[in-house]
Formats: sequence, C-alpha cells, structure tokens
Amino acid sequence: RRVGLDENGKLLCIDKEMKTAGVARWMGYACAVVYEPDFLEYLPQGESHVVPFWVEAAEATGRVGTFDIGKAQWLDLGNINTYAEGAFLCLEGNDNYLAEPLKTPWDLNLQGKCIIESDVEIGAKVSLENCILLPGAQIVDNEQLKNMVIGSDFRVEFNYEKNESQSENTSIGQGGSDRVYYREKNGVRLQYSPFETNAERQCVLTEALIAEGMRVPEIFEHDKMSRQMLLRDLGDETFRAWRKTKSSSENAQMMKKILDQLIDFQFLEVKDALVPQDKTFDESVLLWESSYFLERCVYRLFGFKDFCKSLESRLSAELKTLAAEVNNLPRGLMHRDFQSDNIMIHEGKPWFIDFQGAHYGTPFYDAASFIGDPYMLLDRELRTELEADYLSKVCRKLDMTEFDGRRALILCGIQRHMQALGAYGFLSKIRGKQRFEAYVEPALTLLQAEVEQVQDEFPALMSLVLKMKSETSI
Repeated sequence: RRVGLDENGKLLCIDKEMKTAGVARWMGYACAVVYEPDFLEYLPQGESHVVPFWVEAAEATGRVGTFDIGKAQWLDLGNINTYAEGAFLCLEGNDNYLAEPLKTPWDLNLQGKCIIESDVEIGAKVSLENCILLPGAQIVDNEQLKNMVIGSDFRVEFNYEKNESQSENTSIGQGGSDRVYYREKNGVRLQYSPFETNAERQCVLTEALIAEGMRVPEIFEHDKMSRQMLLRDLGDETFRAWRKTKSSSENAQMMKKILDQLIDFQFLEVKDALVPQDKTFDESVLLWESSYFLERCVYRLFGFKDFCKSLESRLSAELKTLAAEVNNLPRGLMHRDFQSDNIMIHEGKPWFIDFQGAHYGTPFYDAASFIGDPYMLLDRELRTELEADYLSKVCRKLDMTEFDGRRALILCGIQRHMQALGAYGFLSKIRGKQRFEAYVEPALTLLQAEVEQVQDEFPALMSLVLKMKSETSI
C-alpha cells in the first residue's frame, strides 16, 4: 500500500495508484503501527480490516501521524543466531560493549566480540569469546566460554561467523572513543554508537558555545534515527599534527593562544543549558578515575595486584585525600578531555572538538591535561613557561595565589595522568587498540614528576609509581 502524507507527515489518504491530489509525500507502509485506545471507536463490532479506518480517524481527528523509518536497519531476531548477529551489529565495528560503571575483573580475558550488561557477576581468570552477558548472569572462576548468550538462569550457544566486509567509506581520525568520522562533500559525517549518551548534549553545547563566540564546529544536521551528525569540516590538522612541522617559538605561541581560548571557555557564564547538573566533576568522579587507574592499568596492564596489597589501605586513604582536595577547588566549564587531538588548527586558529562530555569542574584539570599531554610530552622548560602564563591569568580571575594555583595544577595533573593511564590500559587490553600502550611510558614520566613534588603527602602512591616506572618494558 501507499499512504499519502501532508507536509507535516500526517496521514491524508491510502492510494495504491498514488493519484490523490494534494499529497506532499508518498510512503510505503512497514506493517508497524501504534494505536490509542479510542481508535477502537472507529471500528465496527466483530472482525474487520483495520486499515481503511485510518482515513476515517484522520479526517475526524487529524491526529493520525507517521514515523519515517526509511534510514533504519531492520533485523530478524527470530532465533538465537540472528539475535547475536543483531547485538554484535549494534557494536558498529567495536569489539566490546561494557556497561558502566565497569565492574569486570582486572584479569578478565575478552576475545572476539563481547557484550557485558550491568548487574553481572564474573569470577577470576575468566575467558569470554563472542559472548553476550545479560543482567543477572553469573560466571564462576576459570570458566572459558565461547559463542554464548548468558542470562540469570540460562545459557544458550549460537553460531557466529565474523563479517569481514568493510564500509566503502574510509574513516578519518584514530581516537579511542566509539565515534567514527567520514569526510563528505558538505562536511564531516559523525556516526555515533547506539550506546552514546551525549549526542543531544553536544547539540545544546555547540549552540551555546557558538553563541558565546567560541570556535567549535557547527552542526549542520542531526539525524537521530541513523545516529548521525553532519559537522563543519575543520580539515585534518590536529594540534598534535600541526606542531610537528613548526618551530619551537611557533609552538609556544600557538599553545599560549590555545590556553587563552581555554580560559575563555572555562569562564563562560555557566547556565543549566550549557552545563547540565548531571555532569558535575565531583569527588565520586575523581574516585572513579583513580579506581579506573588501578583496575585497568596497575592490575591489568602491569599485573601489580599482589604488589598493591601491601599498600592497599595507605593508597586508598591517599587517593581519597587527593580527590577531596581537587573536589574543593574552584569550578567552571571543564572540557574533561582537553588534549592535542581534540584541538584542530583551522585557518591558523585553534578550534575545540569532542567537548560533548564537558563537566562543571575545576579549570586546572584541563590545563594539566593539555600542558602535560602524553601524546606530545613537552620539555620541562616549555611546560614551566606555559604553566606560569596560565596561572598568572587564572589565579587573578579566581583571586588565588600563584602558589595555591601551582599546587592545584600539580594535584590535577596527578589525577589526570592516573585517568589517562587507566584509559590506555582499557583501550589496549579490553578494546584491543594496542597502539595506546605507546603512551604509557610518557604518562608515567609525567605522573612521576608530579607525585615527586608532593611525595611527603602521597608516599604510597610514590612507591607505586616508582615500581611501575621501573618496569615500563611491558
């Protein structure tokens, strides 16, 4: 059948020949419909063919709408094999989906494609290959499972053959997130994951930031059904790439411009639309970061679970002290992942990207992230110069002494580099992106330099960092 719609997508007629005048658009019927209970009033008693009464209801109420599913992907989930195939298709090229907050054991071995939902219990030394763990699933120590859907009271095997076909489009960028970018004639196409939680937030933030004069890429269109955005194309030159072809003085000059724009970003008038209150960078987030560092890097990447047992109580107390002090620092708009790959150089100026996870938190965290970026590991002299320039401006705005500002920068650097090391462990060992292991040593070098400045207050953390630094030939 063909259904005729008006310009607002409301039903006008049903016409197989598509000859009815006044129709703005013709669509096919996909055999899926949702009825309000009062639609029953239009039907006669007994059996009837329901479709003709759509028009009667539309003429009487004008409330028969339509939903365009033309860009959706349809899957037959009628058996366990196709269910598993559909679930893995939702990963869209990624190997795994792990529900937050992560509770998977540090020694869990994941192969192939794996989906682990929340409320799952997994024992020690477990290996999973092409497995889907639903809420309530329980896996005991030493189990080796393959091609299986596991629930609270069932385990069902399925047949799975990996589809090696690749998209005709070639993605651009090589970040650690689930986002994939493609260059098109009219901009850059962003394909985000079904598990993405910040897409709508990105739209709100982009609009607010552009209104405040910030250089961020416009969003030309957003298709929620296909989970795609079309963004302004800023080219391929991240700051990390740009700096490799420039002189030391050009680098220093551009980095100061970037930090000046960061200060403008951080001190924008904070509004609910700009920074929703569910993204406060507070003590709970800080403690999550330090636990992420222990579980994903210290235990999984370095295998130092036993070594940490002797430090456990002291280390836990120190990390809580660190989180509490960082939590009490002044707050503003915070990018949260402000590093050289999230800054584009376009038309000779810096532009900020990937700010959709922005928090309301301390500005010193972003500054520490950029000045101490393991992706580019600046020399000590340049880092000192940039720190002094940033602190002279920010401390004046916050009415802080530069001594207190420098301490804030050190503590936020420790916090950030623990988070980065946790991310490198997660991306390399769980996501299979082994290239991130290359940044473990520079991140540890930065972390060591920061902890050394406050080692009297954090002796257990200092011991752990020195132990890790001595064995970076992982």
